[in-house]
Amino acid sequence: MGPTYGVRRLLIPLANVLSVFLVYRSSIAECHKHGEIAMVYLNSSAIRRVEYNPVTRRMVIEFTSGHSYPFCGVPENVYKALIAASSAGQYYHDHIKGHYEC
Repeated sequence: MGPTYGVRRLLIPLANVLSVFLVYRSSIAECHKHGEIAMVYLNSSAIRRVEYNPVTRRMVIEFTSGHSYPFCGVPENVYKALIAASSAGQYYHDHIKGHYEC
């Protein structure tokens, strides 16, 4: 059987998520369980996509401007809250910017 693409079930509400790119796994939780990164594309005017590695706690945010920035030591609950936020840009400004620079 070939690799599985897509998401079958998520444990957090992701109303603003456009798509998730998963290779060989069926969910974000499965990727994180194996220490892999899932690229989450958001429906946001500020943030295009978010990558998170739960092992290293490193997150990369790509903004709609095309610029990408790394963030280090990011707790998984902060990552999950960002991708579940009704306004990802506002959540970024309130909870991430200035707190997790590498």
